[in-house]
Amino acid sequence: MKKLLILILLVFFSSSVIAPAQVNIQDQTALVVDYPKFETIQHNTSFEANFYVYNGTNGVKLTGLTCSLDVFNGTGQHLLDMKTTESAGEYTLLIKNGNFTQEDEYSFNIYCNNSINGGFASGAFRVTGNGEQAPGDILVLGFAILLLFILSGSVIILVKAVGHIIDRNFDIMDLGIVWGSYFALLGAYRLSIIYLGNLEVIGWLELFVTLYAFPMVVVPVIAFFLSLFNQRKIKKREASQW
Repeated sequence: MKKLLILILLVFFSSSVIAPAQVNIQDQTALVVDYPKFETIQHNTSFEANFYVYNGTNGVKLTGLTCSLDVFNGTGQHLLDMKTTESAGEYTLLIKNGNFTQEDEYSFNIYCNNSINGGFASGAFRVTGNGEQAPGDILVLGFAILLLFILSGSVIILVKAVGHIIDRNFDIMDLGIVWGSYFALLGAYRLSIIYLGNLEVIGWLELFVTLYAFPMVVVPVIAFFLSLFNQRKIKKREASQW
């Protein structure tokens, strides 16, 4: 009887000791993908991201894995599927320009695996004109007011300049006003690239900068020298009458 009791106790204690060893090996040794967080990418430019993969149990950096990247646009359309390159445990994703030509919200998945386990990381980012966060409403409103003011003012200045050119009295002040309005437009264009990052606004400003380059930079110089030559001619004529 004692032997039977001892046998039962041994079986009970042995089962209680062995039970904790039943661990999900896949969870314990899952791959951990660690990548630098990024929230924005500049429109139509190449983008490179480097990341590392670690053993989920001991944190050892792993090499020789197979990793891939999947990118989706804001509507869930699968845009990109590519493999990574690896050098000494550093995995590299190189997305060439031409893949992100539109401002939009994008999401991605990075998946790595070996012959036993796998791991993944996912995130989201936005493509903007300057690669920065979208500006606040106050900044957008300020740029809109500035753009309307510069464009309307430049039209008025051009009309007045045409009148002075026709009268052949386009002087140095007229030249300075026309040039000043054009370089104000050029400055707004550059500031919109740096701070605004809105592709539509940048596109319109670029169009006006291109269209106004000749009539507001080249033509005023020609008109100034023609007016100067005409004024001298008039003075000579008046002097000859005396």
